[in-house]
Amino acid sequence: MAKTEKMEFIIEGGKAAPTPALAQKLGPMKINIGAVMAKVNEKTKPFSGMQVPVKLEINVDTKDFEVSVGTPPVSAMIKKELKLEKGAKGEAAVKGKEIVGNLSIDKIIEITKGKGFRDTKNGAKQVIGTCKSMGVTVEGEDPRKAIKRIDDGEFDAKFK
Repeated sequence: MAKTEKMEFIIEGGKAAPTPALAQKLGPMKINIGAVMAKVNEKTKPFSGMQVPVKLEINVDTKDFEVSVGTPPVSAMIKKELKLEKGAKGEAAVKGKEIVGNLSIDKIIEITKGKGFRDTKNGAKQVIGTCKSMGVTVEGEDPRKAIKRIDDGEFDAKFK
């Protein structure tokens, strides 16, 4: 039975580089670090500008490797969509005193699908909850109102 090694790390999408820690782990296995970085960058390029979790599974005997990429946190996807460095913080965001951006319901659904939620409607409500904590409005209003509009069926046609 082949021996496998597993590694997990977080990188900025499309910008993986051989770090000393990675070299220490892959070097003794005689794995081509350049090939690993190229594959990681290829698979994470769609997440450019966002931190993304990466899992690496290496067959130590054959030197073959598999790269799997997770999805960035919802907050990172919202920040990328709005081109924000950071969202509002703490009480100012929660009380709606600091608004840093606005998303349409279509963008909320896009983020929901990108995150891989099975139930788009409930996933959208979770994304909207993150908007609330970041100081982001939805459809130009308090995110709680957008959730009520979803619950009332106003956007049902968009969730099909």
